[in-house]
Amino acid sequence: MKKSLFLLFAFLIFLNVAHAYKLIVPLPLNGGTEEINGPAEYIVAIYTYGLGLGALLALTMIVIGAVQYTLSEAITSKEDARDRILKAIWGLILLLAATLILNILNPKLTTLEEPAPEFDNVIPGVI
Repeated sequence: MKKSLFLLFAFLIFLNVAHAYKLIVPLPLNGGTEEINGPAEYIVAIYTYGLGLGALLALTMIVIGAVQYTLSEAITSKEDARDRILKAIWGLILLLAATLILNILNPKLTTLEEPAPEFDNVIPGVI
């Protein structure tokens, strides 16, 4: 219970700090020209980098498995290499299927926007 409260508190502090923080150097989105303003854009950037990194790691594991398969003469080593390649392919499929499923269910699930404050019940003169 204490751990979950601490994580919730840390996340809320992160959102508050991330909303007020201005990057000195922009993240390399769209050639480094796009500015990040707010936690929603940070999360989108982290998700985009995560997808790219996951795909790169899966491709690396496929290449390592292919080299291992090519250079091995024992049947057990070839089976290990084949398993490595298949697991990397399944990982890549799962990585891409997550975004695809969210886009099929509701395209708004993959777009993240800053929550707009609601000023419906504002007392005149207070703000």
